[in-house]
Amino acid sequence: MYTVNSLFGKPVIAQATGERIATVQDVVLDQPPTRVVALLIDIGGWLSTARVIRWEQVISLGDVVLVSGDPLYTTIKEDPELAALIKQAHQITGTTIITVDGTQIGTVADLSIDERGTILGYQIKQGFFQDLRGRSLLPVEQVRSFGNDAIIVEQPPQA
Repeated sequence: MYTVNSLFGKPVIAQATGERIATVQDVVLDQPPTRVVALLIDIGGWLSTARVIRWEQVISLGDVVLVSGDPLYTTIKEDPELAALIKQAHQITGTTIITVDGTQIGTVADLSIDERGTILGYQIKQGFFQDLRGRSLLPVEQVRSFGNDAIIVEQPPQA
């Protein structure tokens, strides 16, 4: 299991050449968010010049992100699907998590993903002292709805 925030700043290395091609700047998620579809490796001056690597090209995640493919990356202008996802994207970390009975249980601290980029759950931030004991993981199956302002869940995760 990996976290999305742990990807930021990692070097991206081409498997075929051993060359560093970029650093991970951000991720592109599908909508509603169920998986990572691409790594944003260079934001650039204009959105259309931003460079991305499709998740299917990721071979492994570790101290570096190892990728393959030809081409290794594309620009947003060359990939209309990713361009549309980026336009509708919003910040997920910090989003309020509310139960169906209206209880606020915290905010999203991070997203847990597997090696295929599938979102497994949301790490819940419940305050400084709670975080010292460890964060709770909200399995994605408990999410009833997902919006810009809140994630509505069936029941609070069991600690």
